[in-house]
Amino acid sequence: MFDVVIGAGVVEHIPEDKRINFFTEVDRCLNNDGALYLTAPVEVGFSGLIRFLAKNFVYPNRGGTPNGVSRYFDYSLEEFLKTVPRNKHGTGHRYYNYTYTINELKSIFDNVSIYGWPVKKLKQLNPLLFIQAKNNK
Repeated sequence: MFDVVIGAGVVEHIPEDKRINFFTEVDRCLNNDGALYLTAPVEVGFSGLIRFLAKNFVYPNRGGTPNGVSRYFDYSLEEFLKTVPRNKHGTGHRYYNYTYTINELKSIFDNVSIYGWPVKKLKQLNPLLFIQAKNNK
């Protein structure tokens, strides 16, 4: 049994069909007052758009990015509205939708708290989320 389980930079790489099992197993392995701490990138919504544009500005020639100006218009409306389906483009990190992760955590844990980084009060408008999940056992 563990007091804390930390998943920094991990959750977006766990296949969709295995993530709920991962969270269930973590819950089983936590002590009564234990907690799961995760980081999750914000790849969708307004913050996802800003992150997308910044990555393309900093790394204009990275693999999988359209060439020229079109790379700045490759962000879809479904990404902006956070309705990206779970299986869009396989396990591509860019299409990771944190909203599914939060809903899965809330289905298993009693208390799920979300903190944005770098400006805590902006929550999901940040490029990164810190998530704490605990159960009242």
